Amino acid sequence: MGRAPEHRVVVGVDISYAGLNALREAYDQARTRGARLLAVRVVADVPARPSVAMNPLWMQGIVPSPRPQPWEQRERMAHEFVTEAFDAALGTLPRAVPVDIITELGRVGPALVRHARSDRDLIVVGAGRRRPRLRRTVAAYCAAHATCQVLVVPACEMAQHDGGRLRSRRLVHHWLADTTRRGAAG
Repeated sequence: MGRAPEHRVVVGVDISYAGLNALREAYDQARTRGARLLAVRVVADVPARPSVAMNPLWMQGIVPSPRPQPWEQRERMAHEFVTEAFDAALGTLPRAVPVDIITELGRVGPALVRHARSDRDLIVVGAGRRRPRLRRTVAAYCAAHATCQVLVVPACEMAQHDGGRLRSRRLVHHWLADTTRRGAAG
């Protein structure tokens, strides 16, 4: 007889309050289910400057984005980002469950759905801020397109009282400053 398919818990990695809470919940779910934890960090393929991102020539691929980073550098930074997120959420990269860190280019929702291959898998996402009507959230995309269960995790209680934005931005700025210092030193 063939081996039963491996259970997976797929989580999108973000260092917002909701994202860190989702990472904690994904770890707990993977440990409880005896599943493999797939920590997915998606890197958007858009330039940092909005004026260039909205340029129709760039969107059609006619004009290259300014100072594009090589994929290897983006992948390394994304891997470090995931490691930092595990440190912030759990104190360290967990050893009790197998963890695969996956980085890819594209959009978050489709990437998470693509990695959840079986109806026995689970996608865990943080409940982000409310978006304007025309922009769908990652959670809504996953719920509409995934063939497995989707668990939407709210931000922790402290974030709900804090408004969630200021301290989350400080985390991101701290991480970016630290990564820049390490890059300049190495």
